Amino acid sequence: MMQLFLLAISILGLASSSSSPKKEVLVLGGNGFMGVYTVIALAFSDRYAVTIANRNTTYFDSLERLASANITSLHWDRRSEPIEDASEVVAFFEDHPHIHAIVDFSCYSGDSARNVATFLIKEEVRVGLYVYVSSDSIYEVCSAKRDLEKPTTEDVDDHRPSGPRSQAECNAADTYGHGKLEAEEVLRELQPVSTWDYIFLRIPDVVGPRDTSNRWWFYQILIDLQIWIHVPIPYVREDRDGREMSLVYVKDVARAIVSLISGHDGAFLHRWGANVSDRALTVRNVAINVADHRARTFVQIMEDIAKALATSRSSQWPTSSSSTMPSPLVFALNSTTDFPSVKRGPISTTRARTLLGWEPTPWDEVVLETVEFFQSRILWKDARYAKELQGVLQMVCQQVAKYIDERTFRDLLLKVYGLNASEMTLTCAGCASDVIVDEEPWSSQIEL
Repeated sequence: MMQLFLLAISILGLASSSSSPKKEVLVLGGNGFMGVYTVIALAFSDRYAVTIANRNTTYFDSLERLASANITSLHWDRRSEPIEDASEVVAFFEDHPHIHAIVDFSCYSGDSARNVATFLIKEEVRVGLYVYVSSDSIYEVCSAKRDLEKPTTEDVDDHRPSGPRSQAECNAADTYGHGKLEAEEVLRELQPVSTWDYIFLRIPDVVGPRDTSNRWWFYQILIDLQIWIHVPIPYVREDRDGREMSLVYVKDVARAIVSLISGHDGAFLHRWGANVSDRALTVRNVAINVADHRARTFVQIMEDIAKALATSRSSQWPTSSSSTMPSPLVFALNSTTDFPSVKRGPISTTRARTLLGWEPTPWDEVVLETVEFFQSRILWKDARYAKELQGVLQMVCQQVAKYIDERTFRDLLLKVYGLNASEMTLTCAGCASDVIVDEEPWSSQIEL
Protein backbone atom coordinates (compact mmCIF):
# COMPACT_ATOMS: atom_id res chain seq x y z
CA MET A 1 0.00 0.00 0.00
CA MET A 2 2.87 2.41 0.69
CA GLN A 3 4.09 1.96 -2.89
CA LEU A 4 0.65 2.95 -4.16
CA PHE A 5 0.65 5.94 -1.80
CA LEU A 6 3.98 7.18 -3.13
CA LEU A 7 2.88 6.52 -6.71
CA ALA A 8 -0.17 8.71 -6.08
CA ILE A 9 2.10 11.54 -4.96
CA SER A 10 4.07 11.22 -8.19
CA ILE A 11 0.90 11.21 -10.29
CA LEU A 12 -0.23 14.40 -8.58
CA GLY A 13 2.88 16.04 -9.97
CA LEU A 14 4.62 16.34 -6.63
CA ALA A 15 7.76 14.52 -7.69
CA SER A 16 10.48 16.49 -9.41
CA SER A 17 13.82 15.98 -11.04
CA SER A 18 16.56 14.95 -8.66
CA SER A 19 18.74 17.66 -10.23
CA SER A 20 16.53 20.43 -8.79
CA PRO A 21 17.66 21.83 -5.44
CA LYS A 22 15.47 20.49 -2.65
CA LYS A 23 13.53 22.93 -0.50
CA GLU A 24 13.91 22.78 3.27
CA VAL A 25 10.90 21.54 5.24
CA LEU A 26 11.02 21.34 9.03
CA VAL A 27 8.49 19.06 10.75
CA LEU A 28 7.89 19.68 14.45
CA GLY A 29 6.93 16.28 15.79
CA GLY A 30 6.89 13.97 12.80
CA ASN A 31 7.34 10.69 14.68
CA GLY A 32 3.71 10.03 15.58
CA PHE A 33 0.74 8.59 13.72
CA MET A 34 0.14 11.40 11.22
CA GLY A 35 3.69 12.69 11.33
CA VAL A 36 5.45 9.61 9.99
CA TYR A 37 3.10 9.25 7.04
CA THR A 38 3.57 12.95 6.24
CA VAL A 39 7.35 12.89 6.56
CA ILE A 40 7.62 9.85 4.31
CA ALA A 41 5.34 11.45 1.71
CA LEU A 42 7.39 14.66 1.75
CA ALA A 43 10.72 12.85 1.56
CA PHE A 44 9.71 10.52 -1.26
CA SER A 45 8.23 13.35 -3.32
CA ASP A 46 11.91 14.14 -4.04
CA ARG A 47 11.30 17.89 -3.80
CA TYR A 48 12.09 18.49 -0.15
CA ALA A 49 14.94 18.06 2.28
CA VAL A 50 13.03 17.03 5.38
CA THR A 51 14.17 17.57 8.96
CA ILE A 52 12.17 16.47 12.00
CA ALA A 53 12.48 17.76 15.57
CA ASN A 54 10.95 15.71 18.36
CA ARG A 55 11.54 13.68 21.54
CA ASN A 56 12.64 10.61 19.54
CA THR A 57 9.72 8.58 20.84
CA THR A 58 8.89 5.57 18.66
CA TYR A 59 5.54 3.99 17.81
CA PHE A 60 4.96 0.73 15.95
CA ASP A 61 7.72 0.56 13.28
CA SER A 62 8.22 4.33 13.00
CA LEU A 63 12.00 4.16 13.53
CA GLU A 64 12.46 1.73 10.66
CA ARG A 65 10.11 3.63 8.35
CA LEU A 66 11.76 7.00 9.02
CA ALA A 67 15.21 5.48 8.49
CA SER A 68 14.20 4.56 4.95
CA ALA A 69 13.18 8.14 4.14
CA ASN A 70 16.62 9.79 4.24
CA ILE A 71 15.68 12.55 6.66
CA THR A 72 17.54 14.53 9.31
CA SER A 73 16.43 14.07 12.91
CA LEU A 74 16.90 16.62 15.70
CA HIS A 75 16.20 16.10 19.38
CA TRP A 76 13.87 18.55 21.10
CA ASP A 77 11.54 17.88 24.02
CA ARG A 78 9.09 20.67 23.39
CA ARG A 79 7.10 19.92 26.54
CA SER A 80 9.89 20.97 28.86
CA GLU A 81 12.41 22.94 26.78
CA PRO A 82 11.93 26.29 25.01
CA ILE A 83 13.16 26.34 21.45
CA GLU A 84 16.03 28.73 22.22
CA ASP A 85 17.49 26.06 24.56
CA ALA A 86 17.22 23.27 21.99
CA SER A 87 20.79 23.38 20.71
CA GLU A 88 20.26 21.09 17.72
CA VAL A 89 17.23 23.06 16.52
CA VAL A 90 18.98 26.43 16.99
CA ALA A 91 21.96 25.15 15.01
CA PHE A 92 19.61 24.00 12.25
CA PHE A 93 18.16 27.50 11.85
CA GLU A 94 21.62 29.02 11.85
CA ASP A 95 22.51 26.75 8.92
CA HIS A 96 19.14 27.20 7.20
CA PRO A 97 17.91 30.81 7.50
CA HIS A 98 15.41 30.23 4.66
CA ILE A 99 12.81 27.49 5.32
CA HIS A 100 10.32 26.63 2.65
CA ALA A 101 7.73 25.28 5.11
CA ILE A 102 7.21 24.28 8.71
CA VAL A 103 4.69 21.57 9.56
CA ASP A 104 3.73 21.64 13.23
CA PHE A 105 2.25 18.49 14.75
CA SER A 106 3.50 18.98 18.31
CA CYS A 107 1.96 22.26 19.46
CA TYR A 108 -0.82 22.01 22.05
CA SER A 109 -0.95 25.49 23.60
CA GLY A 110 -0.70 29.17 22.88
CA ASP A 111 2.50 29.46 24.91
CA SER A 112 4.16 26.75 22.83
CA ALA A 113 3.11 28.44 19.59
CA ARG A 114 4.30 31.82 20.80
CA ASN A 115 7.69 30.41 21.82
CA VAL A 116 8.37 29.09 18.31
CA ALA A 117 6.85 32.04 16.44
CA THR A 118 8.67 34.75 18.40
CA PHE A 119 11.95 32.86 18.04
CA LEU A 120 11.55 32.72 14.26
CA ILE A 121 10.74 36.44 14.13
CA LYS A 122 13.56 37.45 16.46
CA GLU A 123 16.16 35.34 14.64
CA GLU A 124 14.86 36.56 11.26
CA VAL A 125 14.30 33.06 9.94
CA ARG A 126 12.45 33.32 6.65
CA VAL A 127 9.62 30.79 6.54
CA GLY A 128 7.38 30.55 3.49
CA LEU A 129 4.48 28.53 4.89
CA TYR A 130 3.50 27.47 8.41
CA VAL A 131 1.14 24.48 8.38
CA TYR A 132 -0.34 24.04 11.82
CA VAL A 133 -2.08 20.70 12.33
CA SER A 134 -5.02 21.69 14.48
CA SER A 135 -8.18 19.81 15.44
CA ASP A 136 -11.96 19.89 15.19
CA SER A 137 -11.81 19.99 19.01
CA ILE A 138 -11.37 23.76 18.71
CA TYR A 139 -15.09 24.02 17.92
CA GLU A 140 -15.87 22.48 21.32
CA VAL A 141 -14.69 25.67 23.06
CA CYS A 142 -16.54 28.03 20.74
CA SER A 143 -20.04 29.50 20.90
CA ALA A 144 -22.96 27.17 20.29
CA LYS A 145 -23.51 26.30 16.63
CA ARG A 146 -25.94 28.56 14.84
CA ASP A 147 -27.38 25.75 12.74
CA LEU A 148 -27.40 22.37 14.47
CA GLU A 149 -28.54 20.61 11.30
CA LYS A 150 -25.47 21.59 9.27
CA PRO A 151 -21.83 20.47 9.58
CA THR A 152 -19.46 22.76 11.48
CA THR A 153 -17.80 25.38 9.27
CA GLU A 154 -14.50 27.20 9.62
CA ASP A 155 -15.54 30.86 9.77
CA VAL A 156 -19.02 30.64 11.26
CA ASP A 157 -18.49 28.22 14.14
CA ASP A 158 -14.95 29.02 15.33
CA HIS A 159 -15.60 32.05 17.56
CA ARG A 160 -15.17 31.85 21.31
CA PRO A 161 -18.08 32.91 23.56
CA SER A 162 -18.11 36.63 24.26
CA GLY A 163 -18.29 36.43 28.04
CA PRO A 164 -15.25 35.47 30.14
CA ARG A 165 -17.30 33.10 32.30
CA SER A 166 -18.63 31.22 29.28
CA GLN A 167 -15.13 31.07 27.83
CA ALA A 168 -13.72 29.66 31.05
CA GLU A 169 -16.43 26.98 31.22
CA CYS A 170 -15.81 25.93 27.61
CA ASN A 171 -12.06 25.87 28.11
CA ALA A 172 -12.36 23.73 31.21
CA ALA A 173 -14.68 21.31 29.42
CA ASP A 174 -12.16 20.69 26.63
CA THR A 175 -8.61 21.70 27.54
CA TYR A 176 -7.20 20.06 24.41
CA GLY A 177 -9.48 22.07 22.12
CA HIS A 178 -8.70 25.24 24.08
CA GLY A 179 -4.96 24.74 23.66
CA LYS A 180 -5.27 24.06 19.94
CA LEU A 181 -7.43 27.15 19.34
CA GLU A 182 -5.11 29.26 21.47
CA ALA A 183 -2.20 28.21 19.26
CA GLU A 184 -4.16 29.21 16.15
CA GLU A 185 -4.89 32.60 17.70
CA VAL A 186 -1.22 33.22 18.45
CA LEU A 187 -0.04 32.28 14.95
CA ARG A 188 -2.74 34.45 13.41
CA GLU A 189 -1.81 37.36 15.68
CA LEU A 190 1.90 37.19 14.81
CA GLN A 191 1.56 36.51 11.10
CA PRO A 192 1.58 40.21 10.03
CA VAL A 193 5.02 40.74 11.64
CA SER A 194 6.42 37.44 10.39
CA THR A 195 7.54 36.20 6.97
CA TRP A 196 5.15 33.25 6.68
CA ASP A 197 1.67 32.50 5.49
CA TYR A 198 -0.22 30.07 7.69
CA ILE A 199 -2.70 27.29 7.11
CA PHE A 200 -4.58 25.65 9.96
CA LEU A 201 -5.65 22.10 9.14
CA ARG A 202 -8.54 21.21 11.43
CA ILE A 203 -8.85 17.47 11.49
CA PRO A 204 -11.28 15.11 13.24
CA ASP A 205 -10.42 11.72 14.74
CA VAL A 206 -7.80 10.13 12.50
CA VAL A 207 -8.00 6.47 11.45
CA GLY A 208 -5.74 4.11 9.57
CA PRO A 209 -2.92 1.60 10.07
CA ARG A 210 -0.69 2.31 13.09
CA ASP A 211 -3.28 4.42 14.93
CA THR A 212 -1.42 5.18 18.15
CA SER A 213 -4.61 5.78 20.14
CA ASN A 214 -5.35 2.01 19.83
CA ARG A 215 -9.07 2.81 19.63
CA TRP A 216 -9.68 1.19 16.26
CA TRP A 217 -7.66 -1.91 17.18
CA PHE A 218 -9.55 -2.16 20.49
CA TYR A 219 -12.95 -2.16 18.80
CA GLN A 220 -11.75 -4.51 16.08
CA ILE A 221 -10.64 -7.13 18.60
CA LEU A 222 -13.92 -6.86 20.53
CA ILE A 223 -15.88 -7.36 17.30
CA ASP A 224 -13.67 -10.31 16.39
CA LEU A 225 -14.25 -11.91 19.78
CA GLN A 226 -18.02 -11.62 19.44
CA ILE A 227 -17.91 -14.66 17.18
CA TRP A 228 -16.91 -16.72 20.17
CA ILE A 229 -18.18 -15.06 23.29
CA HIS A 230 -20.64 -12.44 24.53
CA VAL A 231 -18.36 -9.38 24.92
CA PRO A 232 -20.37 -6.22 24.16
CA ILE A 233 -18.89 -3.16 22.46
CA PRO A 234 -18.99 -0.12 24.76
CA TYR A 235 -20.79 2.98 23.51
CA VAL A 236 -22.19 6.21 24.90
CA ARG A 237 -25.84 7.23 24.90
CA GLU A 238 -25.39 9.85 22.15
CA ASP A 239 -24.15 7.10 19.83
CA ARG A 240 -27.29 5.07 20.45
CA ASP A 241 -29.29 8.12 19.38
CA GLY A 242 -27.51 8.13 16.02
CA ARG A 243 -25.00 10.94 16.53
CA GLU A 244 -22.83 11.35 13.44
CA MET A 245 -19.09 12.02 13.43
CA SER A 246 -16.37 13.00 11.00
CA LEU A 247 -13.25 10.91 10.48
CA VAL A 248 -10.18 11.32 8.29
CA TYR A 249 -7.77 8.77 6.87
CA VAL A 250 -4.16 9.27 7.95
CA LYS A 251 -2.77 9.02 4.41
CA ASP A 252 -5.25 11.66 3.25
CA VAL A 253 -3.91 14.03 5.90
CA ALA A 254 -0.38 13.46 4.63
CA ARG A 255 -1.51 13.94 1.04
CA ALA A 256 -3.24 17.22 1.94
CA ILE A 257 -0.12 18.59 3.64
CA VAL A 258 2.17 17.67 0.75
CA SER A 259 -0.31 19.21 -1.67
CA LEU A 260 -0.47 22.45 0.34
CA ILE A 261 3.31 22.76 0.53
CA SER A 262 3.73 21.97 -3.15
CA GLY A 263 1.02 24.45 -4.10
CA HIS A 264 2.76 27.09 -2.03
CA ASP A 265 6.01 26.84 -3.99
CA GLY A 266 4.99 29.81 -6.14
CA ALA A 267 3.92 31.85 -3.11
CA PHE A 268 7.31 31.24 -1.52
CA LEU A 269 9.09 32.55 -4.64
CA HIS A 270 6.71 35.48 -4.92
CA ARG A 271 7.46 36.56 -1.37
CA TRP A 272 11.13 36.91 -2.27
CA GLY A 273 10.49 38.86 -5.48
CA ALA A 274 10.00 36.19 -8.15
CA ASN A 275 7.38 36.77 -10.83
CA VAL A 276 4.75 34.05 -10.43
CA SER A 277 1.04 33.76 -11.01
CA ASP A 278 -1.34 35.05 -8.36
CA ARG A 279 -3.10 31.71 -8.60
CA ALA A 280 -0.37 30.20 -6.42
CA LEU A 281 -1.21 32.62 -3.64
CA THR A 282 -4.84 31.69 -3.10
CA VAL A 283 -4.55 29.08 -0.33
CA ARG A 284 -3.00 31.01 2.52
CA ASN A 285 -3.87 32.41 5.94
CA VAL A 286 -6.98 30.25 6.28
CA ALA A 287 -8.31 27.41 8.39
CA ILE A 288 -9.42 24.31 6.49
CA ASN A 289 -11.43 21.36 7.75
CA VAL A 290 -10.09 18.11 6.32
CA ALA A 291 -12.27 15.02 6.70
CA ASP A 292 -14.09 12.30 4.85
CA HIS A 293 -17.11 13.80 3.08
CA ARG A 294 -19.53 11.25 4.50
CA ALA A 295 -20.28 11.43 8.23
CA ARG A 296 -21.03 8.13 9.94
CA THR A 297 -22.48 6.97 13.23
CA PHE A 298 -20.56 4.93 15.76
CA VAL A 299 -22.70 1.86 15.08
CA GLN A 300 -22.16 2.19 11.32
CA ILE A 301 -18.40 2.29 11.83
CA MET A 302 -18.52 -0.85 13.99
CA GLU A 303 -20.59 -2.58 11.31
CA ASP A 304 -18.09 -1.49 8.66
CA ILE A 305 -15.27 -3.02 10.71
CA ALA A 306 -17.24 -6.25 11.10
CA LYS A 307 -17.82 -6.48 7.34
CA ALA A 308 -14.15 -5.87 6.61
CA LEU A 309 -13.19 -8.53 9.17
CA ALA A 310 -15.50 -10.99 7.42
CA THR A 311 -13.94 -10.12 4.06
CA SER A 312 -10.43 -10.47 5.48
CA ARG A 313 -11.21 -13.79 7.16
CA SER A 314 -12.95 -15.27 4.11
CA SER A 315 -9.88 -14.51 1.99
CA GLN A 316 -7.63 -16.28 4.50
CA TRP A 317 -9.92 -19.20 5.44
CA PRO A 318 -12.54 -19.48 2.64
CA THR A 319 -14.02 -22.79 3.89
CA SER A 320 -13.86 -22.09 7.61
CA SER A 321 -16.68 -21.02 9.90
CA SER A 322 -14.18 -18.49 11.25
CA SER A 323 -15.13 -16.25 8.34
CA THR A 324 -18.54 -15.69 9.94
CA MET A 325 -19.12 -12.43 11.75
CA PRO A 326 -21.74 -11.72 14.43
CA SER A 327 -24.96 -10.10 13.23
CA PRO A 328 -26.21 -7.95 14.73
CA LEU A 329 -23.33 -6.72 16.86
CA VAL A 330 -23.80 -6.57 20.63
CA PHE A 331 -23.41 -3.23 22.41
CA ALA A 332 -23.44 -2.09 26.04
CA LEU A 333 -23.76 1.39 27.49
CA ASN A 334 -20.49 2.84 28.82
CA SER A 335 -20.24 6.50 29.78
CA THR A 336 -16.43 6.61 29.51
CA THR A 337 -16.03 5.78 25.81
CA ASP A 338 -13.99 8.53 24.09
CA PHE A 339 -14.86 7.83 20.47
CA PRO A 340 -15.66 10.21 18.93
CA SER A 341 -13.59 12.76 20.84
CA VAL A 342 -15.97 15.65 20.09
CA LYS A 343 -19.66 16.30 20.69
CA ARG A 344 -20.62 18.84 18.04
CA GLY A 345 -20.94 16.43 15.19
CA PRO A 346 -19.39 16.36 11.71
CA ILE A 347 -17.37 19.15 10.12
CA SER A 348 -17.89 20.70 6.69
CA THR A 349 -15.34 19.93 3.96
CA THR A 350 -16.69 22.44 1.44
CA ARG A 351 -13.66 24.71 1.75
CA ALA A 352 -11.23 21.80 1.33
CA ARG A 353 -13.04 20.70 -1.81
CA THR A 354 -13.09 24.25 -3.19
CA LEU A 355 -9.50 25.25 -2.40
CA LEU A 356 -7.69 21.92 -2.51
CA GLY A 357 -9.83 19.80 -4.78
CA TRP A 358 -10.11 17.54 -1.74
CA GLU A 359 -11.16 13.98 -2.56
CA PRO A 360 -10.60 11.53 0.28
CA THR A 361 -9.86 7.84 -0.17
CA PRO A 362 -13.06 5.75 -0.52
CA TRP A 363 -14.22 4.73 2.95
CA ASP A 364 -14.48 1.00 2.18
CA GLU A 365 -10.80 0.99 1.16
CA VAL A 366 -9.83 2.79 4.37
CA VAL A 367 -11.69 0.29 6.55
CA LEU A 368 -10.39 -2.82 4.80
CA GLU A 369 -6.76 -1.67 4.79
CA THR A 370 -6.91 -0.68 8.46
CA VAL A 371 -8.60 -3.93 9.52
CA GLU A 372 -6.14 -6.08 7.58
CA PHE A 373 -3.17 -4.19 9.02
CA PHE A 374 -4.19 -4.71 12.64
CA GLN A 375 -5.36 -8.26 12.04
CA SER A 376 -2.05 -9.22 10.47
CA ARG A 377 -0.11 -7.70 13.37
CA ILE A 378 -1.78 -10.13 15.75
CA LEU A 379 -1.58 -13.17 13.49
CA TRP A 380 2.02 -12.57 12.40
CA LYS A 381 3.15 -11.94 15.99
CA ASP A 382 5.63 -9.34 14.73
CA ALA A 383 8.00 -8.36 17.55
CA ARG A 384 8.14 -4.76 16.27
CA TYR A 385 4.55 -4.28 17.42
CA ALA A 386 4.81 -6.07 20.78
CA LYS A 387 4.47 -2.89 22.86
CA GLU A 388 1.36 -1.70 21.05
CA LEU A 389 -0.19 -5.19 21.07
CA GLN A 390 0.39 -5.42 24.81
CA GLY A 391 -1.29 -2.05 25.28
CA VAL A 392 -4.40 -2.80 23.23
CA LEU A 393 -4.83 -6.26 24.78
CA GLN A 394 -4.75 -4.64 28.21
CA MET A 395 -7.57 -2.32 27.08
CA VAL A 396 -9.55 -5.31 25.83
CA CYS A 397 -8.80 -7.27 29.00
CA GLN A 398 -10.27 -4.54 31.16
CA GLN A 399 -13.41 -4.50 29.04
CA VAL A 400 -13.97 -8.27 28.96
CA ALA A 401 -13.27 -8.56 32.70
CA LYS A 402 -16.90 -7.57 33.23
CA TYR A 403 -17.95 -10.80 31.53
CA ILE A 404 -15.14 -13.39 31.77
CA ASP A 405 -12.13 -14.05 33.96
CA GLU A 406 -8.49 -13.56 33.00
CA ARG A 407 -7.77 -17.23 32.35
CA THR A 408 -10.69 -17.52 29.96
CA PHE A 409 -9.51 -14.41 28.16
CA ARG A 410 -6.03 -15.82 27.70
CA ASP A 411 -7.51 -19.09 26.41
CA LEU A 412 -9.61 -17.06 24.00
CA LEU A 413 -6.55 -15.25 22.62
CA LEU A 414 -4.85 -18.59 22.03
CA LYS A 415 -7.94 -20.05 20.33
CA VAL A 416 -8.75 -17.10 18.08
CA TYR A 417 -5.28 -15.76 17.25
CA GLY A 418 -2.89 -18.53 18.26
CA LEU A 419 -1.50 -15.94 20.67
CA ASN A 420 0.23 -17.22 23.81
CA ALA A 421 -0.45 -14.46 26.31
CA SER A 422 1.26 -16.23 29.24
CA GLU A 423 4.26 -13.91 29.04
CA MET A 424 2.15 -10.75 28.85
CA THR A 425 1.32 -8.64 31.87
CA LEU A 426 -2.46 -8.42 31.59
CA THR A 427 -4.54 -7.29 34.54
CA CYS A 428 -8.19 -8.26 34.25
CA ALA A 429 -9.89 -7.40 37.52
CA GLY A 430 -12.50 -9.93 36.81
CA CYS A 431 -15.71 -11.76 37.08
CA ALA A 432 -16.52 -15.38 37.71
CA SER A 433 -15.16 -17.98 35.31
CA ASP A 434 -18.54 -19.39 34.34
CA VAL A 435 -18.43 -18.31 30.68
CA ILE A 436 -17.25 -20.97 28.25
CA VAL A 437 -15.67 -20.21 24.89
CA ASP A 438 -18.04 -21.51 22.21
CA GLU A 439 -16.74 -24.04 19.72
CA GLU A 440 -18.72 -22.43 16.87
CA PRO A 441 -19.59 -18.79 16.12
CA TRP A 442 -22.90 -17.42 17.32
CA SER A 443 -24.75 -14.13 17.31
CA SER A 444 -26.98 -12.45 19.85
CA GLN A 445 -30.35 -10.92 19.03
CA ILE A 446 -30.01 -7.83 21.22
CA GLU A 447 -31.71 -4.73 19.89
CA LEU A 448 -29.59 -1.61 19.53
